[in-house]
Amino acid sequence: MNKRRYSNRRRKNILRVCILLMTIIITVVMWRTIKLTELSNGKKVDSRIYPELQQMFNDARAEGLALFVREGYRTTEEQQKIMDEKINEYEKQGYSAKEAKKRAEKYVAIPDTSEHKLGLSVDINADIDKCSSEKVYQWLDENAYKYGFVKRYPEDKTDITGISNEPWHYRYVGTTVAKIMKEENLTPDEMDDILNKKSGRLGLSGIGDFRLMKEAAINGNEDAILARKIQANRTKKYIGAYMAELNRVDAIVFTCLLYTSPSPRDS
Repeated sequence: MNKRRYSNRRRKNILRVCILLMTIIITVVMWRTIKLTELSNGKKVDSRIYPELQQMFNDARAEGLALFVREGYRTTEEQQKIMDEKINEYEKQGYSAKEAKKRAEKYVAIPDTSEHKLGLSVDINADIDKCSSEKVYQWLDENAYKYGFVKRYPEDKTDITGISNEPWHYRYVGTTVAKIMKEENLTPDEMDDILNKKSGRLGLSGIGDFRLMKEAAINGNEDAILARKIQANRTKKYIGAYMAELNRVDAIVFTCLLYTSPSPRDS
């Protein structure tokens, strides 16, 4: 009887884990599914950025500018075609296949790495029969951030982005982040570094290493104490979310992360 009860409980636990995994997979698939909105010229963008993009265009046109989206959402196959055409262009100029590919990658994103696949990036050009490209690019440089768009590959940041200047390529990041990036002259790469590597416990306490932060908290550092409390609160929330999903837990196991930074006692 006890063995049967244990076996039934084990099957239920396995079922709970399977349901949790299925939930995670479905969530990831839903997150990766892009809902697109088609523009008047047939180009497509992520539906979430369409209202701000349209408002930006309306305001620019109200100031006498003629502009349009030359490129929006792009599939892997479309990106590969662009890459192949660029490589072929350099090969016709006499470059070897290897050198042509290397040169092409300075101007064209490698397939499956292009931001156009996200639907959040747009290439904006001028209708040169009605106004100059310079006027459009200048207006975008000065105003796009107000609508949540930032210049993805600025001229003075090629050493960071690895891509040559593209005054037509804009990425949607939201109005709040775009305003900060504009004021601080940051690229998405630099902003990502700040948000993911220089914020959180490091931003709160000025200490990135958990061990050093623990010692600082023990010594009365108020910022370190606050950071540890927030970390503990988030951990409880994660555990609570899993318990709610599984309905019950038999054990909670904590594992240790491997640190590459030296221990404060290693020196």
